Amino acid sequence: MIRTFASALLVLCFGCGDRDSSSDDLTTASSGAASTQGSSASSGSGMNPATSGTSADSPAGSESESGSASSATADAASGAAEDTSTDLSGGAPPEVAGGVFLWTGSGGGGPGTDLYPNQVLATLTGAGVDTELGDTLPVGFERRFGTLVYLNPRSDFDPTVDAAALDLVEAGGRLVLVMEHCKNGCWGNAEGHNELLGALGSSLSMVGDGGAPLSDTALVLTPTPPLTDGVSDLVVYYSGHVELGASGVALGAMDGGEAIVGFEPLGWGEVVAIADSSMLGYRLAAGDNALFLQNWGQH
Repeated sequence: MIRTFASALLVLCFGCGDRDSSSDDLTTASSGAASTQGSSASSGSGMNPATSGTSADSPAGSESESGSASSATADAASGAAEDTSTDLSGGAPPEVAGGVFLWTGSGGGGPGTDLYPNQVLATLTGAGVDTELGDTLPVGFERRFGTLVYLNPRSDFDPTVDAAALDLVEAGGRLVLVMEHCKNGCWGNAEGHNELLGALGSSLSMVGDGGAPLSDTALVLTPTPPLTDGVSDLVVYYSGHVELGASGVALGAMDGGEAIVGFEPLGWGEVVAIADSSMLGYRLAAGDNALFLQNWGQH
């Protein structure tokens, strides 16, 4: 009887010791796994670095009657969490549809003397790019179009389209903003563009004055593939300009002067700001302007 009681007591003591050891191992595993959480895919420069990404929570392991088994489970869980974080940071960019949607809403599509929406449409479709023109977003927009172009909206921006623009950039797509100058009268809406740029977290901003004079002006290019692939000569005419901020790039700038075409990577996506509508109309045939447009279908 005494031997039976002593044996039972010995078993209980061993059980208590194992449970404490497992608890310690779990705490260690939890700390190891937690240290890998919150990692996200970082943005890069160039065409498509990542919008965001977080590693999924990984279990730290479960309690077992064996302290060594619990430790092995914890180590495996910690290693799995680390592997997940590494995969996200070095993963491939998301696939983006090749279509281009030309938005003419909110008073956009003009002025007619500078911007020719139908010619922009013909230039893109003629190059085999799936392109559509309209003042409202079509059904299934996000599945078909990887580039959204604002063709000089001059009144209050449509919140629905702005929301789609934010989602598109976050998913790795491209937003192109086109605005005309405000010199002898105002033919654009810098405030609306800049509110949207701010919502995107972009450092770019549109300015209606400055920029190119009342004559053809060739820009100095910063290679920005695939947008500038094959492009050596962009020509603008009587433009505003783009302030680049902390992380913008002067894709096209006046020689020794202001940027007219700004570019900025935002996560996996990107934004292009063009402070001249003439290159999409009145001067569409100049230089390599048409080829620059055709590249909007590339990612």
